[in-house]
Amino acid sequence: VLMSKVKVHIQYCGGWGKYNWLSFRPVVSPLCRFPQSKGFLITRFLFIFVWLIDHVWNKIGYAKQYRGLKSWLEAQPTISGYIHIVPEEDKGTTGNFEVRIGDDRQLIHSKRTAGQGRAESAKERMMIAEFIQEYLDSNVL
Repeated sequence: VLMSKVKVHIQYCGGWGKYNWLSFRPVVSPLCRFPQSKGFLITRFLFIFVWLIDHVWNKIGYAKQYRGLKSWLEAQPTISGYIHIVPEEDKGTTGNFEVRIGDDRQLIHSKRTAGQGRAESAKERMMIAEFIQEYLDSNVL
């Protein structure tokens, strides 16, 4: 019997999303009116600094944790053939790291609302895999 895969939605904080140096203008807005001003240079410096932190050291946002959980779930032989992982990157610094399953998007893991982590530990990942297996057993298999 051919059946479609169950969607596992992983929503994670994407940091500052699309980078735009103008987003830093409120920090130095009185000084940013002209490209020759000191505020304009400070704004550009802040933008470059944040971009470096995020892209070089990968410290802003939870993309690294998302990729780790995704690859771990795909390596689990009991569930990997039955799930399709859907990334949902938040724009902005939300602090979210949530895992939902199915079309009804049942919440099975949440850093923000349930006080759980970013699914970095083996214990958290096993709990997520168990919830997914239970969902598959009751709804698909």
